[in-house]
Amino acid sequence: MEDLAVDKIVNNGVGLVDPEHARELYEGLHSHLQASGIDGVKVDVIHLLEMLCEEYGGRVELAKAYFQGLTESVCRHFGGNGVIASMEHCNDFMLLGTEAVALGRVGDDFWFSGVLGAFNCQGGGWSPEARRNKCWSQCSVPVTARAGPADVEWTQGTAHPVAVEGAAQFAVYFVEAKKLELLLPEETAENTGGAVQAFESSEVGNGEVTVEVAVKGAEEMAAYSSAKPRLCKVEGEDAEFAYKDGVVTVAVPWSGSSSKLSRVEYVY
Repeated sequence: MEDLAVDKIVNNGVGLVDPEHARELYEGLHSHLQASGIDGVKVDVIHLLEMLCEEYGGRVELAKAYFQGLTESVCRHFGGNGVIASMEHCNDFMLLGTEAVALGRVGDDFWFSGVLGAFNCQGGGWSPEARRNKCWSQCSVPVTARAGPADVEWTQGTAHPVAVEGAAQFAVYFVEAKKLELLLPEETAENTGGAVQAFESSEVGNGEVTVEVAVKGAEEMAAYSSAKPRLCKVEGEDAEFAYKDGVVTVAVPWSGSSSKLSRVEYVY
């Protein structure tokens, strides 16, 4: 596997300020930024220190020097915690670098709120020959997912939380189809015929007839029936149902997976 960033580091090396001067490094950078009106910084690729520690007393000593310099400078110029951290997954950071950089602020401060994106990123990657990201359709396979308003982190971040109480509509945009759909908060989706995966009927000796349908998905299941069923079952449990104008309707709960079918039984 090739990684452009790591390849560049291995081939070209990294310019490292001697840990004895780490305080001066951060002081020079942050004092200039503060004087220019900047009130915070993002520190990226923190874990890179692990790769550079051999000649500087080991990873702990190197990390300690840099994190102490960072902490002092951030406290002096950015109110103590004006830092967004990235790539800080190393143990050294967990033990040494959290005095001024809170783990809870890894990315929450700059993500959008009130937005949920679902992506299929298979089959794409960096091409060493073309020197750009390319799509490899032969490696792409369809994926399915179920998403709704409850999955959106409406209150993510504290600066501008999105209030959804009393919302009249929600917008869903399909990128491939270039189509925008507006949904009501309490709207349900009728489980159409395309969701039926299997059908079987059986008759027992006392004249009882059972019709079993395996369906994919959730929400309301509607089926035409010339007679009212005696009872309905979903996953073997009795379920409330309605019968009107030759149509039986029953609620089918989410099975927990898009690949798992739900079993609906109509008993006559």
